[in-house]
Amino acid sequence: MYNLNLVKIFYFRTDFILLVLASEQYDSQEYTRNYEEYYD
Repeated sequence: MYNLNLVKIFYFRTDFILLVLASEQYDSQEYTRNYEEYYD
């Protein structure tokens, strides 16, 4: 049971990190697109 909980925590943290990285990547793409539109 302890190992199962440890695995759940590991996957939860991994999903959270991936979510943060994905949101940061989206923000940078959004910023780049707005930057290009502004100077177009």
